[in-house]
Amino acid sequence: MNSNKVKVNKIQLYQTNLDKIPIYLTRKLTMNSETIPLSAVIILSILSFFGAIKVLNVTYRLIGFFYRHFIRGNQNLYARYAGTQQAATWAVITGGTDGIGLQFAKDLACQGFSICILARNETKIISKLAEIKDVASKAGHVIQTAYEVVDFSKQYHIEDYAAIVQRLSSLDVGFLICNAGAAAVGDFTNLTNEQVERTLVADALQYVYLIKAMLPRLLLRESQRSGLLIVGSGLGSFPCCGWLALSIVKSLQSFLGQGLNYELRHKVDVTSFECGEVVTQTNNNPPNFFRCMPDVATKAALRDMGKDAVTCGTWRQEFRMWSRKTFMTINIQNKVFYDLSRDMFENKK
Repeated sequence: MNSNKVKVNKIQLYQTNLDKIPIYLTRKLTMNSETIPLSAVIILSILSFFGAIKVLNVTYRLIGFFYRHFIRGNQNLYARYAGTQQAATWAVITGGTDGIGLQFAKDLACQGFSICILARNETKIISKLAEIKDVASKAGHVIQTAYEVVDFSKQYHIEDYAAIVQRLSSLDVGFLICNAGAAAVGDFTNLTNEQVERTLVADALQYVYLIKAMLPRLLLRESQRSGLLIVGSGLGSFPCCGWLALSIVKSLQSFLGQGLNYELRHKVDVTSFECGEVVTQTNNNPPNFFRCMPDVATKAALRDMGKDAVTCGTWRQEFRMWSRKTFMTINIQNKVFYDLSRDMFENKK
């Protein structure tokens, strides 16, 4: 009998304590809210607001990353840029005899574009155009080819580029790829005047002047859109010591592409390709996790053509660019690339 009475008393005690918990919590919260300064509440609210914006921004970029690299498919650019008439639609490519320039030519020929190459070595141009024709034939397309012998490091005036465009007046140019350039590696103070001039003329003046001269042609095409792909480099995203002359012109190319992407959005698709490491004649190291072959790089760039203002190409190169910007300060980036440029310079001796 007594044991039952004790049990009842314990249960009543527990119930009483449980009933007091909400009252206790309410009092504590009320006390805490009264003791927190208003300024602290405002600061916490502001930080929460900007934190939410940052989370949304990161989420949006992650969704874009996965969509771009794992869902978005290859594009039929010929169907997008081909003229309404029966005449061939041309892709004009500067520096199209080597590396990614040549691979772009092959990729577009396989879609049906006729190919015009602007480069400086006529013998090489003729040989590569025959190769491009053969690749297009195997893909089921009969294309035309043309070329202009141009050394872009010696074209100093916009009138020089206007003359080049005039010589192409018989072609229905639907796609322009600015790719040719020159690279000077080493301390800026140790570069010769010729190296600096060559880099600035071939990589800066060429892009600005040729695009300026070609734009009226691209804009005046009848009902079809046109395409403009500016092949730059990730080195243009920061002042890259050891490649400073090249870094300067690559940043110009990137800004030019991004600005034109908006200005010309109603008529011309413009994409800036901030390319990562690609196996070429100038970078003949074997491919690795981040360094890819030209066909891999060009396929990714053409996938994003007209869809994004800027593309890094493959998901690995975009991840590398993001991680470098996120986890490395400018000073660390400069040290890494400066040491790398010194190693390259020593190996060339």
